[in-house]
Formats: sequence, structure tokens, C-alpha cells
Amino acid sequence: MSPAQADKVGVAAAVNPDAFSSLSGTPDKQLNIGKSIFYNERINTTNSGLVQVLLVDGSTFTVGPNSDLTIDKFVYDPNKKTGQVVATFSKGAMRFVGGKISKNEGGVSVKTPAGALAIRGGMFQASVNGTKIKASFLYGVSLSFSGNNGVRKDVFQQGYTLDLSSGTPVVRPTTQDDVQFFAKAFSGGGTVFVGGQGNQPSGNNNQLSMVDTISLQDLISDATATQIDSTLQKEETNEVAPNEPTNTGDDNPPPGNTGNNPPPPDNTGNPPPPDDTGNPPPPPILVETRVLTAPGTFTAFRDTDDEYTTGNGGDQGVVGGDPNATVDDFTWTFSIVDGRLVGTVTGQTDSFPGDGEPVVVGSSPASVNFPASFPGTQCANGVCVVTDATITQDGETTNYIGQFVGKKGFFAYNVIAGHFDFEGEEPAQVIEDPSDRILAFGGTAHNFGTPSGKLYLFALTPDVRTMSPAPFSSAESMPAQGFIPGQTSVSPLMLLTKDSNPESRDVWLQTSFYIGDTSGEGGYDQQSFVNIALGGIESGGLVGARRGGAQVDLYPQYDGGYGCDGECIVNSNDYYIPQRGRETYAFTGDIASLASADGDHFLGTEDPNVVIGFDSTGSQNIGRDIPLDPESSSVENQSGSTYHVGVGLGSVQPGTQQGGTFQGYAAGMVESEVPTGGFTNVVASESLDDFSLSFDPVTNTLQAGITVYDVHNTDNATDGYNFAFGDDPQDPQNRSAYIDDQHYAAIESADGTSVIHQLNKNNEVLYQNAAATSYFVSGEQLNVTKYFPSVFGEPVNGIGQPFCEGCEFMKWGAWGSRVAFNNGDTGPHYIDNIHLGWWVAGTPTSVAELNDLWDKNASATYNGHVIGDVASKLNSDNWKTYIAAGDLTMNWNFAQRAGDLSITNFDGRGFRTEPGGLTQPSRDINKFAGSLTQFQGRSLTNLTGGAVGSFFKGPQSVAQGVGGNFNLKATDYKAGGIFIGSGIPGPGPN
Repeated sequence: MSPAQADKVGVAAAVNPDAFSSLSGTPDKQLNIGKSIFYNERINTTNSGLVQVLLVDGSTFTVGPNSDLTIDKFVYDPNKKTGQVVATFSKGAMRFVGGKISKNEGGVSVKTPAGALAIRGGMFQASVNGTKIKASFLYGVSLSFSGNNGVRKDVFQQGYTLDLSSGTPVVRPTTQDDVQFFAKAFSGGGTVFVGGQGNQPSGNNNQLSMVDTISLQDLISDATATQIDSTLQKEETNEVAPNEPTNTGDDNPPPGNTGNNPPPPDNTGNPPPPDDTGNPPPPPILVETRVLTAPGTFTAFRDTDDEYTTGNGGDQGVVGGDPNATVDDFTWTFSIVDGRLVGTVTGQTDSFPGDGEPVVVGSSPASVNFPASFPGTQCANGVCVVTDATITQDGETTNYIGQFVGKKGFFAYNVIAGHFDFEGEEPAQVIEDPSDRILAFGGTAHNFGTPSGKLYLFALTPDVRTMSPAPFSSAESMPAQGFIPGQTSVSPLMLLTKDSNPESRDVWLQTSFYIGDTSGEGGYDQQSFVNIALGGIESGGLVGARRGGAQVDLYPQYDGGYGCDGECIVNSNDYYIPQRGRETYAFTGDIASLASADGDHFLGTEDPNVVIGFDSTGSQNIGRDIPLDPESSSVENQSGSTYHVGVGLGSVQPGTQQGGTFQGYAAGMVESEVPTGGFTNVVASESLDDFSLSFDPVTNTLQAGITVYDVHNTDNATDGYNFAFGDDPQDPQNRSAYIDDQHYAAIESADGTSVIHQLNKNNEVLYQNAAATSYFVSGEQLNVTKYFPSVFGEPVNGIGQPFCEGCEFMKWGAWGSRVAFNNGDTGPHYIDNIHLGWWVAGTPTSVAELNDLWDKNASATYNGHVIGDVASKLNSDNWKTYIAAGDLTMNWNFAQRAGDLSITNFDGRGFRTEPGGLTQPSRDINKFAGSLTQFQGRSLTNLTGGAVGSFFKGPQSVAQGVGGNFNLKATDYKAGGIFIGSGIPGPGPN
């Protein structure tokens, strides 16, 4: 069979010159960019060769130097998204990223000399040297190995490696040596291009053409053809496919033009001239678009004590939401002419605040001229850079820059008034008017099919105004220097769709997390940030809220120029700017997706895409970053909106949901500036009864409760707090998202938060009024351990190591709250804030099981780690709070009901109980406690502290885990956090 006769199955997307490819029976020839790949195609690389192969289902093989890969079989049905990939990998290094076929059981098989590797819904990288094989699982549902001798091994946890170096398959944690090996293997030269998918070029050239442009016209035409085929098929079978999540249309479609206007086909308003034959040209492509701009009059936080009205919502980054006008939110049908999206918008109204009611005026005609075709060099994954979008109105032309997203059946422009400065080494984005932004989008409703319980992933583009890598975050709450590149853990937006169970619910979750410097003693300059957005689906679109907080150094208030009379810092652009000081924020705000002109929220004929932002057109509760003292700045300066395009990444089968109910411990650091400033205090739970966590796999929700106390008795106003998170599964309200057993979060429940004024013999006297905005999230979702490599180990491909070896059965994470409380008008009003507190939970060992270990004279050593919050004035006049982690060792004699516990390398210090100083106060309770003293690091003055915890069940022992909290108090120093350890009880000394 000749190359011209072979079936094409993919595209070679990125090569360097030493990569070769040969079809069976065809001599080797150099593999060039765009070359077709066939059945039985052998990819062979020399000493410095490197090649990336894209298959048309989205699968990717990256083949390193001195490697040999043969694609034996590729079968793909794009309509059903099913098929099979079979490859033989005989030597070298290879990385595989699964496409649509990998989502199916048995869809991908890679044969090696020792057996076959199979990946389900994810990615792995492997090295082969004879029968010595290493395969690291990077992401997905599972990686399995079936040996030629019949032995099978499965890997379900990312960050683990299947190792056959000894001849016997072993699953172990991925090491730094593994990471460095693959990094070196795939570091060859070459440029990555987006590969074409099935376009047969003209002539006798056997190569597939590359997609060197992204064209809105092509995307719309492809989507239309797909729609027609789908409609005809439905009519033939007399079926209408169900659509889930349902796109039922918007109860309040965008106002203004209905899309029936015939816009001018070019920017001059004149029809295109006939072609050389005298025949009229084909009609222009019409594009129905929902357009949102900055509102002339906008009211935020309507019907609340924080309500305010502004004459330019663009100052807060808002688009839409003006009930008095249409120009801020309307539908228009534009034309595509010569690669430009053009049209003249007329008949709209604008408004501005008056003495009483807003004044409504007609808006001048505006001539729109946006790019609709982009070179491939300006695009990645369908996201393109916009440099030359213009609007001409009243004789003046404004240039806009930003983003264009183009996918089959979907497009979006997210642009802002500005230009690019090309005079420096790198092009610089210059925003000329941050209040003048435009969001325009449209497309075809996505068909989800029948309810399937699939997990859909979306990559959120940065907001064009803030350009923060963390979605739903304002410039005010970001570090003054900006986020350190690569240090922000930003998850995709994960949408877990409901299954066939009528009680099942759609839930979604997206988080961003950042910690600055974590090295050494005293993280005085450490800045931290956590943002949690979650919710469900209502009326066919995403709805929800964001919570979180930050401790950051701020930009100075602009006074016409920057001076450095005081201490200065250097931002990411190497500018010296004076610090304005450290501030702690709590985040709030409602979030919702935006509907297209047809009322559809999920758009695209292949993968679903979505436009999402703060709810400026619904509740008006836009994003707000609230400082410790909310009166220190205006609500206008604290609030704003961001908007993002969720670029569809496809669907995967979700991870495991085992559900269950758990108990545990929590700790946190309280900060307050109201009613007095500079207050910090450690709070912690005291027993298993103070923490509860339960998951409901049916509704994909969770609920949690935390009670913490003033363990140092230093708060004269408050003895403790009761916090409630998440949803009652009998009445879910979009306050939690349970994606799988490692990825979940919740915000404050509708009720249940209270503040303990006085605690007398367990009789709680509560404050009359308490209101909180809170968050609760798993540590794995935030990727916390990545930020402490000296404690937990180096991250693997950006993913942090487990909290401790052998303790994966334990659950842990972060929590926080801003709570306002008082006793009415008769006493002071308080506002307390907890930023990044910590919690740990598991299935407690029963008292009977502990007594059985006592009867067996058992003992155990538990090893693990700790994480917690520090507040210090050792090197500052003011309290500085930061996060630290360390190591844990605990020895326990079950017969003596006593042991010892040590914490080392925590903030450069070590603390421990005396030998035998950790005791079980009663044989009728699963609890141990002891006092801590310092034995390592810079000495603290007047130190007191303690640790309390319990035993937890694991897969290998009824007391395989320990977990609890610790607290420390000294002169100018406070700390509190959690610990987790694992160990196997065995026979004790005779």
C-alpha cells in the first residue's frame, strides 16, 4: 500500500529536524510539519529528534529522542466520539494525552516489550528500555498495565508511577528523578503548531494542510453544516435528542435589536461590487451576536445596606445591567466581509444619572469593525489575540484589544479600549480606558444528550481588564508585585452533570490558590490568596457564588506620581513602587453564565463553551473584596466585575464518589480591626464532636460543620464560633459541589452560623445576631502541598505530593470565614476574619477497637506532616500572619494509653510533648492530648501550647491514622494548625 492510498489518521504537529516517519514498506523520510500519519505508521527519532503527533480525536503522542513508536490502528467515529487507538512503543520516551477515544473503556492501548499500557480519560508518560518500563500517571481516571505474564497493575492516583525496573510491576510515588528524566526527554527543539484535521490539499501533495488561520466564518459554516445534518437525521428518525443541562432559553432575553435588521455588508454601508464576471457576489455571512458594554447607570447590591448607584458601571468593570437603556446589552446581526466582522449599530438608548430618575438619551450610530480571521501564530486552543478591533462613533475611532475565542459553533470577543506597544523587546498591552470594555458572543446551542453524569472541563480566559491568572479576582486583591509566574494553582471550571437519577443535580467548581515565599523562618513577606467559585445550573445556565480571601501587600494610592520615601517593592515589570501596607480581604459575589441572543448558555457543536462573570444582569451582587475594616474604603472601591470565556476542553468520566460521614478537627487564626485594630487570636476545636463532614453522591453535594474555641482565653468578647457549610441534600441550594473524593468545596449554608458570647460549663450563650460568608475546600482541590516542597516533596508536573505517605484515606483542607455579630444596638459590633484556617477528618476508630488494641499490648509510630497559621510580631511592630508547614512524628503505646508527639521544621522551629506527655484522658473516648514545649529553632518567650487529636480507620488497620490540631502562644508569637500521620499498630514491648 502506498502513502497515497493509506488512510490518514492524524497530523504531525511539532517536530525538530531529526524526526523521521516511515509507512510500512516505504523508505524512511524526514517528517515535516503537516505530514500525514497512517495506519501502521512508524515514528522513529534520532539522538536529538522530537515529534508530537495529533490524532483527529484530540489524542496526542509526544515522542522523545531515540524512540520508536508505531501507530498500529486508529479507528474513530466523530459522531459517537468512540473508536480505538492501538500503538506499539518499543524504545525511548513517550507522553500520551488522551482525546475523545480515551474517555471510553479500552479505547487506548500502548503495547511494550513487557506488556500493554492502557489509559482512561487522562495522560501519562513512559520510558521503555527493553522490558524495563516506567510509566508515570499524570491525570485522569486510571492507568493500567497488563503484563505478558498475565500480571495486572492499576494506578488510580495522579503523581504515582508504575515501575518495572526490577522485572516485577510496582506502583510507587513519582520521584524527582522521574520528573527530571521526562523533562529532559521532551526538551528537544521545535515549534508547536495546531494541526489540521482532515483537510485534503489539492494536487499530488500527500500532506495534510495545517490550520494556519482561525476564521469565524469557517467556524460558523462548519457549525451550520453540522446543525443541518443533525436536524435532517432527527427528522428522518422522528426523534428529538434531549439536551442536558437544558438550554431552555432566558426568561429575560437581552433587550434591544432582535437580530432582524439587515446590517450593511461592509463598513461603508455600500454593497460589495460584482466580481469580474459581472455576477453579484455571494451574500455576506450573517452573525447574530449578543453585545454587552459598560452601563451608563448601574446599581450594585440592590435592596441591601451596601446599595450604590454609579454613572459608569465600567469603572467597576461591569457590562450590562442598566434597566433604563439598551446600548449596554442588545442583540445585533453583523456581517463577515473580507475577514472582518462589520456592521453599524443604530437605534439604541443610553442613560446617565439625573437629579431624580436617570436621563435616557439616544445613542449615536456606531460602526463596528472587528477582526474575524486570525493567523495561527496569534492563537492557542482557539483563543486568539485581538489587536485591531475598532468602533467609530461621532467621528471618533476607538481601538480595542483583548481576546477572541473561536470554536466550532461558538465565538466570543472580550475586548477593552487600548493598543499594543511594539517598541520594546516584547509587545506590551496598553489599556487606554479601563471602563470601556465590550463583551460580544454567540453560537449554536450545545446538545449534551441524555443525562450521563459526565464531567466537563472549561479553561477560563483571563479577564481583559485585570488580566489576572486567577478568575473572578480584582486587581486590588492581588499581590502588588503580581502573582509569581507558575505559582498560581488555577483549576479548570469543572461541571459535573447530573445522571439518570431524578434526584441528581448539576454542580460546578473552580478554584485559584496562591502562596508566596514559604522558605525559612518567619514568612513576613508571604502573601496568600484563595478564590472559590461554585454552584449549580438553573434555567439552563450556571449560577453560583465566589468566596475566599487574600493577605496581600497593596499598590499605593495614585497621587500623580510614585515616590519611594518609604519601603519599596519591585513588581513583575521591574518598577519600584512604595508599599501601602498589608491588607486582609474576604471575598463575596454572585456568579452566573450569560445567555446568547437565543437564550442558550452552553454553545458549540463539538465541546460546550460558556461565557461567565459576576452577576451584573441579575442579582447585581457583583464581586466585592472586603477589608478587615469595611469602613476603611468605599463599597465602590471594594467592588467590581470580571468576565471570562470558558473554553470547552471536552468531557471525562468523573472520579470516585464514595460518600460517607466523617469527623475531625479544625484550627484557624482570627484577625479583627472592628471594634479595635490589631487583634489576632488562635481558635481550635477540642474534640471529634466539633467537626462533621458528610457527602451525598446522589445530589453531588456536601455539608460540614465546624466549632472552634478561644483556646488561649485571650478574647474578652468571644469564646467560640459555630460555622455551617454546604447543602442539606433534601433541599440543595447551590452552596456546595462534590466533584469526587478529592475535589469538592462549599460556602456558608443558608443558616447555622453562630458566635458564642460566653461558654459556661458547656452552656452556650450566643450573640443575638451573626452573619457569615465562609468557604470550605479540600486540600487536593487547592493543590496546597505544591507550595511546601521542602516538607511534602517536590511537586510532579505541578501537582503537589499527598499530605503524608500512606494517609490517602484521610481528608483535609482549608476553611475561612468573615463573620459579623452583635447583640443588637445595646453593645459593640464585631467583625472577625479567618483566612485559610485548616481542617482534618476521617472515620474515627471506635472505643471498642481501641480497647482491643489495648488488650493486644499494641504500639505504633505515626509519621506525617503539619500545616498551620502563624501570627508574629518578632520582626515587626504589627502582627504579620502567614502559613507554615512541618513534619510530625507520634509514638503511642495503646496499653499505656500514652505516648509523645513532636512537630519539627515548622516555621524553623520544633515543638514536642514530654515522653509520655501525650495521654488518653479516658478509655471511653477516642482522644489524646498533651502540652507542647519548644526544642528547636529560635527561642520563643513565655511559650504555652498543646495538641489534641484522635485515631482514624484506614484500609490496613483500625487505627492507621492520627489527626488533630495544635496551638502555640508566646510573647509576640501565635500559631495554630492541623496534623495528620499514618502508621500500623503492631505488638508492643513485653
